[in-house]
Amino acid sequence: MESSLSPVPPSRPASTSESEDPIDLVSRLEVIEAQPLATRADAFAAIHDELSARLDADVTGRPARS
Repeated sequence: MESSLSPVPPSRPASTSESEDPIDLVSRLEVIEAQPLATRADAFAAIHDELSARLDADVTGRPARS
């Protein structure tokens, strides 16, 4: 394994199109898996927050009402 991995890709906004390529997510996860544990935890938390926001948004991409 290489020790000079790229940093975690920046999170995309919650308004990203639902047609986003699933391979992009897999690539992001592969980059995260190759990082040290503490870095992985933060990166997985960021992806969790992003996906949670997308699930909570209505079909127009606006945040759901509380």
